[in-house]
Amino acid sequence: MTGLCGLTGCRSVAVLKCYRCSLPLCTEHAVALETKDGARMCCHRCAAYLKAKSFDGEPKETGGGHAD
Repeated sequence: MTGLCGLTGCRSVAVLKCYRCSLPLCTEHAVALETKDGARMCCHRCAAYLKAKSFDGEPKETGGGHAD
């Protein structure tokens, strides 16, 4: 994969892709997230969504800030 980071447009080369939305990401803006299927790389927005999404039906806190 080549091109610029899709999250911020920074000059870093995108070498990863978001697990959920397929946004191209550089290593600086990718978030490692443990899911029930194993470790996944996500953008900050999808990581916050997946952290908040509960598999047992209970809501979880994400920190409330931008790009948590």
